[in-house]
Amino acid sequence: MANTKTISIRVSNTYRGSLVKGVFEHETDRNGRWIPSDNIRITCSDTDITLPAVLEVDAISDLASQKPDLVFVPDTEYQKFKVIDLEPNTELDLPASKAYFYRPVKPDCTMEVANASSPK
Repeated sequence: MANTKTISIRVSNTYRGSLVKGVFEHETDRNGRWIPSDNIRITCSDTDITLPAVLEVDAISDLASQKPDLVFVPDTEYQKFKVIDLEPNTELDLPASKAYFYRPVKPDCTMEVANASSPK
């Protein structure tokens, strides 16, 4: 069994949107509020720690139980797709940190094909 360590983190969803002329524009609901995606951002101030490439289903469920408003895909692993180093923020009294971004692993699409043959 691998060594484990409990660390303090901040967890949130990212928000849906798209780049328009190089500027990110958030998708909003009918009340003008940003719409959360099912991607997850985990911020860790212990910059010596490296979070895993994949968060297993149990880890995601544990995060969701601690943060009930977290939007996530149940029974799905999450894959790390980006890491950003964050500078300290003296106004908010936040130390230098790393932000890890995870997205749900999408299952492969499949289809049945009658009388299919493999190329020779």
